[in-house]
Amino acid sequence: MAKNRNLKGINVEINGSTTGLQESLKEVNSRINQTQASLKDVENLLKLDPSNIELWAQKQSYLSTEIENTKTKLDTLKVAQEQAKAAVEAGTLGADKYEALCREIAATEIQLKKLEETSGSNTAWENSMKGLNTELGKTQSELSKVDALLKVDPGNLDLASQKATLLANGISTNNEKLQLLKERLSEVEGELAKADGDAEKTKALTDEYNRLTTEVTATEQAIKGMQEEASKSGTLQTTIAGLNAKLDESKEKLSAIDNALKLDPTNVDLLRQKQEALADQVGMTKEKLDALKQASAEAQSQMDGSDLGKDKYDALQREIVETEEELKNLIASSAEANTALVSLAEAGKTLSSLGDSIAGVGSKLSAAVTAPLAAIGAVAVKTTADFDEQMSKVSAISGATGEQLDMLRDKAKEMGATTKFSASEAGAACEYMAMA
Repeated sequence: MAKNRNLKGINVEINGSTTGLQESLKEVNSRINQTQASLKDVENLLKLDPSNIELWAQKQSYLSTEIENTKTKLDTLKVAQEQAKAAVEAGTLGADKYEALCREIAATEIQLKKLEETSGSNTAWENSMKGLNTELGKTQSELSKVDALLKVDPGNLDLASQKATLLANGISTNNEKLQLLKERLSEVEGELAKADGDAEKTKALTDEYNRLTTEVTATEQAIKGMQEEASKSGTLQTTIAGLNAKLDESKEKLSAIDNALKLDPTNVDLLRQKQEALADQVGMTKEKLDALKQASAEAQSQMDGSDLGKDKYDALQREIVETEEELKNLIASSAEANTALVSLAEAGKTLSSLGDSIAGVGSKLSAAVTAPLAAIGAVAVKTTADFDEQMSKVSAISGATGEQLDMLRDKAKEMGATTKFSASEAGAACEYMAMA
């Protein structure tokens, strides 16, 4: 607080008006006292919230105001000093009064110097801190928005990328802030070492040292938290996005297999590849469905009964339903592919059992199933004769009759019922095998 030494009895003439020096300083001392009280309150609050940008701005404003008031006081004191010196020489003012005035001037100059040093050092440092804290505030705000969106759209790669970028920026900015804090902390330690005997300065520096230490710890924890978040961030959305990418790749592979099967519809190797691709898709789709349901549960817990992001949440529910339907279709397709493989294998065994009854066919059937499969593919797009006519051709070419021909008829019918091929197409396959 502003403190006057014994200045009673000292008069000063300012603007043609003579009044007691103590009275003339009353108003400026009152302003200084009020500013100091406000500044002390702000500094106490900064100990509790050292990153508060508004409080730092208020501190700088109060420092500037106190500097101006202290300069006004010093100017008044120096005017009084000149007049008091003349009064001492004239014998109208005691030397003790003049000496008290000189001490007051010295104390005011010291106070002004401290204020200017504090304001000067804080201006550059605090402006840097203010800029960094502003940037961190914006980053945190954006992170909150992205996190809210990711709760209801966890597979969004763009959002995941945005979060990763924001976290990286936040870590970088906090590291800059930490460096500034440590630099200032080192400066304060040096000033404390030189503050011997100045209790007021020592107290102020000690308070600042403690505040800086607290903020260094808080900033280090913020960095650690962001690093941990970055390491685990996007685990769910990355999982879903990764599965989507793999599913897209698998679908392209399956599409290529299906195109090949149109040309060679009973190729065992192609059917086996299709079955494997479908099995992979079933497994990945189950994983995706589990991840989506987990995301749904997290999103539901975040909504807290509000309508915030409800459209996104509803979109997530629709995606879950679509994924469930897709999984159901994949399982059915996988079962169908498996049935086709089994049926073709059984057909191969049946035809192989004809032996000598079908001249020249037995030896070729034992080589592989690929030849009859190719035959099916060739005939599938051009055979229009009915089943009886087709089997008559088989009988004429192979020489199969009676029970042997019945076996071939039954197998062709079975394949027509259990695979995607008609009975006539299966009969055509038999014809081509007999011709081989």
